[in-house]
Amino acid sequence: MTLAGARERSERGSGPAGSLVLDRQRSVTPAEKRCPNSQTGIRLVTDYGWFPAACKRRDCVYCGPKRAREDARVLVLDAREQSPTHCITLTTVDPETTPKAYRHASAVLWKRLRRLYGRVEYYGHIEWTTGKAASSGGHRRMHGHYLVKFLDEHRDVDVLDVERIVRETWESVTGAYRVEVAQLASPGAAIGYLSLHHRKPEQAAPVGWRGMVGRPSLGYFHRPVGELREQARLQLRIEAMAWARGLTAPPGSLTRQFLEIEVQLTPKPKPMLVREPLPGQALPEPLIEATERMRHPETEESRSALRRDQKRLSAWRGPP
Repeated sequence: MTLAGARERSERGSGPAGSLVLDRQRSVTPAEKRCPNSQTGIRLVTDYGWFPAACKRRDCVYCGPKRAREDARVLVLDAREQSPTHCITLTTVDPETTPKAYRHASAVLWKRLRRLYGRVEYYGHIEWTTGKAASSGGHRRMHGHYLVKFLDEHRDVDVLDVERIVRETWESVTGAYRVEVAQLASPGAAIGYLSLHHRKPEQAAPVGWRGMVGRPSLGYFHRPVGELREQARLQLRIEAMAWARGLTAPPGSLTRQFLEIEVQLTPKPKPMLVREPLPGQALPEPLIEATERMRHPETEESRSALRRDQKRLSAWRGPP
């Protein structure tokens, strides 16, 4: 089926009779075809032409959802090999809680859990309340959702005891006593928990907030996260190609194998410095000065400029 056929199929399924979800259940994230905050002075060179380089910011309406899907797929791939056993929700009572204070409170909590239960690893996702509840006073408050792995098989983990310990420790440091601890019976339960508490637009970070939204411990992933991320990107790209062509490509199918080969044979886009087009011009042009500096870095000024160019290009590490 062609791309037009896929679009027609999508439109046909969006009506009341063919829809799988209700309108109120749909994501409120705006649909963007490309990054509205693309980087100036850089283009991605492919066999099909030049394309703008995405900004990769998490608050971008285009790059943010793409990164969220990639992060979710990484956690799913990890859970299939080494499933988290519990989930924990931590809240705050002070709307002025800083990232530094939250990190300190978290360090105290995980230190105590590891002292009692041995090796404990976690992946946390930070969100904010909407501030619309009657008791909120109009303030948004930070809270975190965590997938937790208790990896010491020789120690019994009772969910009620864990919740009591988490509540006592967290309240003593932050003053907040509302915490939740639940046991996850399967990787599917972990995936379901993640889908409920992952990148809800109305609970994104406030404008201007700086800090890490995803917070994994050093030993959470069962193998290097770079390998999991590459695998996640490959799977997502194959699924996107299959959807665009109106194909079904379940794992292990011949269609999926052919799509995987096609993806692996497609050259990756290369970043190139360009001069933005002037008014009245349609296309950018390669930055000749940068190209010459890369060829003839004899002078100290050229070497310094070359280092700046290389640093700028290295900041772009491929599609988000």
